[in-house]
Amino acid sequence: MFEKRLNLTIGAFNFVFSAMFIKENGQTRPALKTLSGLLNTIGRSGNFEINLKTSPDETLGQLSDSGYKTGVLGMLQRQEIDSCFLPLPLDIPNPPGNFSPVIHDDAYHIYSFPWTSTSVTQDVVKSLETINLTLWLTMSAFIFILETINHLVIYLNKNGVNNQCDTIISSLFEALNTVACSVFSQYLPGRSMLRTVQTIAIMLFTITLGVIFSTSTIVGNDEAKINTLEDVISQDKKPLWLEGESVFELFQEGVNTDYTKIYDLGQKKGTASPIPLSSTSIIEQMGHEAVYFCSNEIARVVRKLSESLGSSIAKNEYKSTKPYHRALEAFLMNPAKDAEEIRSRIKKLSIRQIQGDIFIQDLRRIINELLTSSVLGIKPYQLYFSYGKSEMHMINFQPLNFNGCKVVFVSWEIALGVATIVLLVEILSHQLTKPKVHN
Repeated sequence: MFEKRLNLTIGAFNFVFSAMFIKENGQTRPALKTLSGLLNTIGRSGNFEINLKTSPDETLGQLSDSGYKTGVLGMLQRQEIDSCFLPLPLDIPNPPGNFSPVIHDDAYHIYSFPWTSTSVTQDVVKSLETINLTLWLTMSAFIFILETINHLVIYLNKNGVNNQCDTIISSLFEALNTVACSVFSQYLPGRSMLRTVQTIAIMLFTITLGVIFSTSTIVGNDEAKINTLEDVISQDKKPLWLEGESVFELFQEGVNTDYTKIYDLGQKKGTASPIPLSSTSIIEQMGHEAVYFCSNEIARVVRKLSESLGSSIAKNEYKSTKPYHRALEAFLMNPAKDAEEIRSRIKKLSIRQIQGDIFIQDLRRIINELLTSSVLGIKPYQLYFSYGKSEMHMINFQPLNFNGCKVVFVSWEIALGVATIVLLVEILSHQLTKPKVHN
């Protein structure tokens, strides 16, 4: 047992939805039973006289060019308090004090809100990508070659060149013309372009009917998941940070290229400042276009708050498969008096009873009481109930419809329009060049 009783001033702040600390007779005391029990244990074990001092601006504090000025961290830098009541990551830039032994290893994930369902249909246009263009160009060229030979045979016959070979060729092409007539329901000699357009039209129509029963043309527009910092950048999301729980300073300092790009993206989107932990504005900014960076412990609080506030977007929350950052956490201390003795006692307490899961379990109980005693009316059972969400999204299938065939039909109409214009030009040319018959 430590002989001398020392004063230990701890910085604190409240939340807009619930109070962790209240003032009575000019003194700040814990409003939660579990928090009071934890502070009493620390005071009794370390022989501390615990004093609580709340931040005037009710924030944790943010790094500026001249260090920490606001919130609890600002008070710590000015040595108005001895310690912060929340553990902080060891790698925050320019910490205003010294850390206690590590009490927790936390992971920081990216939380996004992708669409939960997608409209899946058949895209006929996709099937056209399987067409061998060389094959169809060869077929078109073959049609023109046959037409040229046909004209040559007709020319030879008109000029009296008749032999056995010509007769065989004439019979062959007459049979081909008969086939064409049966296929196209008409015989239009000399109009190869129209025949080509008709061939392509039949091809498109056949493919359209064929892909109706083909699963290879089933496509969807499911939104890609956010799992890495690169995904946030490539999908141009709106980044959101929480004070002290997103390692925002690492983005601000630009520790690598991805952190720098995301911070620049936040500046572009107007969100390049962390949201105070005491605020619920992060819930108002949640949306399909947004992502937020957060530690596991606080993300659980955010999720419960959003559910209790009736935010439907919370049901769509997706947690990145891997953390974007891991950090060891400890209490940050900067005592003005008895500094060495306070650090020594906190170190021993950390090793004996605070270190490991003991403190984290206490912290979770404090958070649970904080939520259930809030003005939001969160029931105890809701703390252990979450929306079940698998990695597979619900998919709504739709049958083949006009939208899937729209491009095909438009192409078909253009082809038929061109063929009609060519036909009219041929008819008009024939009428203009036809010899006049004189009576």
